[in-house]
Amino acid sequence: MKSEKYKETAKKVAPICAFLILLIIVLVKINDIFKFKYSDGIYSLKTFYELPENTVDVLVLGSSHAFEDINPAVLYEEYGIAAFDLCGSAQPLWNTYYYLKEALKSQKPQLIVLEAYGTAFDMEYLDSSPAIKNTYGMHWSKDKIEAIKASMPAESFYEFLIGPLQYHGRYIEISEEDILPYLGKEGLFKYWKGFGNNMVVSEQTMPDVSHVELPVELSEKSESYYRRVIELAQTSEIPILVVVSPYSGISDYEQGKYLRAMEIAAEYGVPFINHNTQIGEIGLNPSTDFADIAHLNYLGNRKFTEYFGRYLMENYELPDRRGEADYFTWEMNLKYYRESLQGKEIQKYTSMKEYLENIPTEDCVVIVTTTDLNVWQTISGGKTDEAAQEIAVDQYILVKWQDSLLYTDNTGEECLWHQEIEGVDFAVKGVRNGNEEKAVYAINIGLSEHQKVQDGVNVVIYNIFTGELVDAVGFDKMNGYGMVR
Repeated sequence: MKSEKYKETAKKVAPICAFLILLIIVLVKINDIFKFKYSDGIYSLKTFYELPENTVDVLVLGSSHAFEDINPAVLYEEYGIAAFDLCGSAQPLWNTYYYLKEALKSQKPQLIVLEAYGTAFDMEYLDSSPAIKNTYGMHWSKDKIEAIKASMPAESFYEFLIGPLQYHGRYIEISEEDILPYLGKEGLFKYWKGFGNNMVVSEQTMPDVSHVELPVELSEKSESYYRRVIELAQTSEIPILVVVSPYSGISDYEQGKYLRAMEIAAEYGVPFINHNTQIGEIGLNPSTDFADIAHLNYLGNRKFTEYFGRYLMENYELPDRRGEADYFTWEMNLKYYRESLQGKEIQKYTSMKEYLENIPTEDCVVIVTTTDLNVWQTISGGKTDEAAQEIAVDQYILVKWQDSLLYTDNTGEECLWHQEIEGVDFAVKGVRNGNEEKAVYAINIGLSEHQKVQDGVNVVIYNIFTGELVDAVGFDKMNGYGMVR
């Protein structure tokens, strides 16, 4: 009798349980779509959690002064150092402390590098944006709760503890990247080491702070967490190095803060290097190597990282990880870094001849359309087969993937060539211009059009691995083949 009742109860409960399980799965998926995915704080933790245990040899902590200046790809390329920038935008030292606690749960680095810009912070709390960026990427634990508590006034704690209260209104801004794995940029984020390579060039003037001699006391909260970071490293028996990255916005007041931070580091026997006093030694050019008053650009971060890496190799015993199986993601991160610079490299050339001779090929789809038969024969190697054929009267198309010519299919006036390559949709479209025997091209990648000139040469270069447009230029035949961007 009891068995029958049990069966009846089970039949009633089973659909409810199934519904609840399905509801939980749906809610989790919705939460994954709606939650914040900032790359300057949250996403670096996601990538960090995916690393094999104990593979990070140099753990870099701090704010954007760290993750835009210390380049793990360059450290790996030049010295074989396996570094990771576990940082956050405008990160105060209380968040740095909890990032370190989180990191030590899965990694035992051979060196911790603390970028000390945060020692100059006087505020008790930052506003909500950096607080979110520096806490929401953490896995749920007591440490995450404590990190949020340290980042928010008591009256705001519960409001920020429950994440959906902060991002439930994001439905207006939800995009494809919120749904796709690795934000649709697998080449970058699958192998990411937390670094942001700033491509902007902004001329700066470096202030001279060498006359500052008097230390300025740190705020009570900043000093407390600064000491906690150092003490946690030392109790974990990991050497720690404190540095200040070079930046043109440094003030006398901040320099005073760094002098005090240096004194505190000395109390613990910890080395402290302020690189703002070593601009000439590093080889930085204020006219070309800065992105803004706070950060180095792609030229500056390489110079600084090479200089910094030499110091690390001379003062610490760090292994060369190049070629080791567990460091494949560092190899791929280096590959992304190199290929992300293709656009800057090709943009050095302004004449059509030099440009066409230096078009990158690695992982690149290159589309060239031209109205000039001589130009077309030059870039196609004089080929007249189906891989590079005349499409319309005085109109020619060349498409290359890696270093191979692709077949071009004349499917009509509306689409002269179309092909999906590695999941990316490429097309060259044309329509008749009135009664003229000439096609007007619109070169498409996805939904974007990249045609620059109607008469002359158009070049579009797209890197499949990085998922980025490398360049799109035209050379105007009516203007002596001058470049048009």
